[in-house]
Amino acid sequence: MRRLIAILLVLIILTVPEAVLAEEPAEGVIDGQVINQTGGGGSVDGIHVSLYAYIEEMLGETLTTRTDEAGRFQFTDLSMGYKYLISVNYMEVDYYCAVVFGEGKNEAGVEIPVCDATTSDEAIRVVLAHAIVYVEQESISVTEVLWLINDGDRTFVGREETTVGEQQGTLVFTLPEGATDFEPSPEVMQEYLLLGDNRVADNLAFPPGERLQAGQA
Repeated sequence: MRRLIAILLVLIILTVPEAVLAEEPAEGVIDGQVINQTGGGGSVDGIHVSLYAYIEEMLGETLTTRTDEAGRFQFTDLSMGYKYLISVNYMEVDYYCAVVFGEGKNEAGVEIPVCDATTSDEAIRVVLAHAIVYVEQESISVTEVLWLINDGDRTFVGREETTVGEQQGTLVFTLPEGATDFEPSPEVMQEYLLLGDNRVADNLAFPPGERLQAGQA
């Protein structure tokens, strides 16, 4: 399954104590709608939706449902003191939306945009490139920062040739000849796959919009 946003979700599931659960009224309602932003795109009927409940940074229960023919979904009887994260899986890409009930409110409405998947990167371009060179005693380190934009209306999911094992690479970058010890910048959240021939690829799908890429070698 391809990820849209890298988040720490379910490495370990922690259960909220029952005493805490009992203190929170279960009267919250989330009304949501999945909207396909791709012109002439696929149906949003029957899409799988998951709701993750958090309190004090601990994961409580997980609820699931599916959208109707208009992409609408609803979760009811929710505890008001929780923070919620909605996950929508469309064309094997996960889209996320955080939900917090406003003070004194027990209803929240959300719209979650999705896009059809594409293996073409024609709509992706670099709008800003910046290189920082560090001269050390026995080596030179170069950090390159790229600001990218997807001008299209589809989510780029990579190609078959960028697959490594069970992981799907998306954007591919060629390192300078002779570069070694590539490391992603700690400021970015995606992981990278080594493809060989001095090439690396990140493993996040790229929806329409902007993205920062940074790495050091």
